[in-house]
Amino acid sequence: MRHNPGSKRSAFTLIELLVVIAIIGVLIGLLLPAVQKVREAANRTVCINNQKQLGLAVHAFHDTFSVLPQGWADPAAVGPNGAKTPLIGGQGTWHALLLPYIEQGNLAQQVQADPFNKRNPAYQTVVKTFICPSDPSSGMWGWGANRARANPNANPPTNRPSFGSANYVGNVWVFNPYSPQNITSGMPDGTTNQIIIAEAYQYCNGAMWDTGPGLTGGGVDGPSWPFLNDRWNGGSNDTAMYGGPSAGFYENNRDYNQGSVPFQIQPKPDGPVPASGGNGCVITTTQTGHSGVMPVTMGDGSVRVVSGSVSNKTWQNANYPFDGAVLASDWNN
Repeated sequence: MRHNPGSKRSAFTLIELLVVIAIIGVLIGLLLPAVQKVREAANRTVCINNQKQLGLAVHAFHDTFSVLPQGWADPAAVGPNGAKTPLIGGQGTWHALLLPYIEQGNLAQQVQADPFNKRNPAYQTVVKTFICPSDPSSGMWGWGANRARANPNANPPTNRPSFGSANYVGNVWVFNPYSPQNITSGMPDGTTNQIIIAEAYQYCNGAMWDTGPGLTGGGVDGPSWPFLNDRWNGGSNDTAMYGGPSAGFYENNRDYNQGSVPFQIQPKPDGPVPASGGNGCVITTTQTGHSGVMPVTMGDGSVRVVSGSVSNKTWQNANYPFDGAVLASDWNN
C-alpha cells in the first residue's frame, strides 16, 4: 500500500493522548481548590446574610412585644421551680415566633392555627433562612436535604413526619423560655459582644446515637425549627438551642463548649469523637461547616465570625450575658 506524504493525520497517537489527559488532570488539580474556596466564600456570604436576617427579626420582635423571643413557648413545658412559659407573640419555638419578621407570614399563620399538632404540614417546610449551606451533614438522615429524621418510635397513625431542619441555634440565656426579658435586662453586659445565635449540624453522629436498620432506633432526630421537647418524642438535642445544661433547662442538652475547645470546626458528621481520638461530631455542643471560623449573630443584630482559636473562657463570657466580664484579646483574633 502506497503512503501519500500529503495526507493529513486524523488522530492523536496514544502518547499524545496520554499527555493531554495528564495536562487536563493537572489543571483540574490546580483549579479545584480555587473553586472550593469560591464556593465556601459564597456559602459563608449566604450564611452571614441568613444570620443578619435573624438578628433583625429578633429586634423587630422586641419592638413589637418589648421582650426578646422565648426559646420555646409551650404550656406543657415546666421549668425550674415549676416555672411555666408565658405565650408572648404566639406559641412554638423561637424560630416559629420569628417567622412573621423574615417574610414568612403565611407560614406563621399555618403554625399558629395548630401549633401543637406534630403533623401540621407547616412543620415540614424547609425555611432557607434557617439553613446554613456549608453544613456537610445535610440530608444524612435520609429524608432529603435540610430535613430532620421522622420519629420512628410511634405507631404510623401518630408518627411525627420529617420536620424542616435548623442550623441556627439560639442562646437559651438570651431567649429565656420561662422569663423572657427586654434587651436591657436580658443582655446587661451589652449587645455588641453578646452572642445570641450560633450554628450546629443537622446530623451529628446519628449512626452512634440511633441504632437499627435505617437509623430506626434511639431518640435523636437532629435540630429542627419546630421541635418542642415537652410535646413530641425525640431527644433534647433536637431543640434548636444551646446552653441548656448551663441554664438548668432539661429541654436542651447542647452547651457552650466541647472539652478543650469552645465549638467544633468542620467535624466529620459521623465517626469517633475527639475524646476517643477522632474528629467526629459531638452532639452536646455547637459546630460549623465553615473553614476556620464560627459565624454568630450578636445582640445588636450584627454578625461576626469567631476564630477557632478563641479560648473556652472567652467563648463562654461572650455567651453568658450576666457575668460583667470584659472579653479577652483573643475575641478579636
